[in-house]
Amino acid sequence: MYVERLSIEIEPEDIHMNFLVRICVLVLFSSVNCVAYGLDGSFILTGQVVNEQGEGVGGVKLYLATEANPVRIEQGLKIVDSGNGQGLTKANGRFVMQGVGDRWGLIAIKEGGGIGGHEGCATIGKEDFLANGKKIVLKAWSELGVKFKLRDEIGADKKIGMSWTLRSKVGEMWVTGDFEGKTDEHGHLSLGKCFAGQYSVGHLSSEKGYGKQIGHGPSIIVRVDDGEKKVVALGGGGVIVRGRLQLNDGWRKGWGRSAFLRVSRKLPKELDVTKHFPLDLQESIGEERYLKLEVWKNTKEGAEYIGKLDHYAETQSDYISVALGDEGEFLIEDLQPGTYRFLASVYQPKQGGSCGVGELIGVYDEDFVVNDGSNDEIDMGVVELNPIVSVKVGEDAPYFERKDLDGRVVNITDFKGKNVGLVFWGRTCSPPNEQMKKLNKVWDRFGVREDFVMVGMNHEPESLALKGYLEEHGIEWFQLRDPFDPNVGPGSDLFMEYGVTASPAFYLIGPDGKVVHKNISAGDVMYVVDRYFKKVDAGQEKDVEEEATQ
Repeated sequence: MYVERLSIEIEPEDIHMNFLVRICVLVLFSSVNCVAYGLDGSFILTGQVVNEQGEGVGGVKLYLATEANPVRIEQGLKIVDSGNGQGLTKANGRFVMQGVGDRWGLIAIKEGGGIGGHEGCATIGKEDFLANGKKIVLKAWSELGVKFKLRDEIGADKKIGMSWTLRSKVGEMWVTGDFEGKTDEHGHLSLGKCFAGQYSVGHLSSEKGYGKQIGHGPSIIVRVDDGEKKVVALGGGGVIVRGRLQLNDGWRKGWGRSAFLRVSRKLPKELDVTKHFPLDLQESIGEERYLKLEVWKNTKEGAEYIGKLDHYAETQSDYISVALGDEGEFLIEDLQPGTYRFLASVYQPKQGGSCGVGELIGVYDEDFVVNDGSNDEIDMGVVELNPIVSVKVGEDAPYFERKDLDGRVVNITDFKGKNVGLVFWGRTCSPPNEQMKKLNKVWDRFGVREDFVMVGMNHEPESLALKGYLEEHGIEWFQLRDPFDPNVGPGSDLFMEYGVTASPAFYLIGPDGKVVHKNISAGDVMYVVDRYFKKVDAGQEKDVEEEATQ
């Protein structure tokens, strides 16, 4: 018996009934393979884990990985973040799990016996799991090791921190891991048992932990098959680039904590989108661009280009996050010939010693070239960052002119005389569904006011469709687009001018065009806006102005 999909009509707010129905479904389907979905997007998943002979395997630990909740592994097989849900197979290999989300994958680990105390493992994505009759086949553990070199010397007795990302099978970046160890006399370090799949492996070598870096090289892409033992080489094969970052001739507030350096390899000229995208696709924006891109991907020319991009991504390291020393010094190893983007950014430390960073205060963003036949080392000397000054509370809000979702040009003066709730947001890092619900409540309450308008400044790439997401989540307030990729840069010029430190971030601009509040988190917006309008309605405009400058 197989049930592909089951919808359960339950009022979302009836928590007790929802719980009881879930228990009944768990009991009902505990002996069959199915996926049962509830109205809130949650599901009950049942299936079976078998060995390669098709026999059920009991005692297998299962972990559900999603984009929003990946599984994270440290020091071999120690699970430190179990993702979206966990399960354990019965003696016959059957299991029942609960989870939330539409895109997911499963990780299976069998402990006890076998190589290294483990009998086998498996990773499988949603589509493959369903196509395979809801069965997971345990495979033999693979092994991955590295041989580390410093230029032409073997990197023996070096403490190395390794980071890896498993792609394919479960989905890109749904399974990540860290490992730290010391190389032997041959420069070899074993990461131990691992899943089969494609790995992006990066390294950070250090003499005294992570505080005194001696090198940070690019990641390498390596494929490990089921049961395969593989050793890959890191280091010693390219050019070394070194130098030191500097800001305002003496900024010393913590380079290691508040500054970031990323070096990314640029696409070869033959893969430049301007040479492949049709002109009408390049000139389109927003929803129109997204729809045209989807159509073009299915043409012969589009499919060939996307295939080349995918191959390049699978065989090349896209970027290096470079560790910085206490004085801003950096050392990058193993750069192969090519054009690279050198992006350095420094932020004010968070007040009170809290986690994260403050506002961006300096940036350097330039390309540099490593030529064929370059010397073994390139010394960039002192790299001076350009200072960034963002708007302060009480000052005039920076001017902006952006397009809405239909391509109409809108600028800040169009909202003159109104109180403006400006929201910087996007789905590039993770879907901000809960935060957007809180912002929707603000609009539902204060959107009826004639003196208030709420404006979203969405920073997603224009290739991402947005209207469908807005309709799905009932977001009715005005939207503009300010596209950039927060994964590869500090933000657009507007992002930096406003000093945005999070996404979403709420800014309140008064009818006189001055910033009243900035960088308010979604959870605090209701309180801030309510307090503000109570003073405005009470005729306490002076108190509002004084508060803005404090």
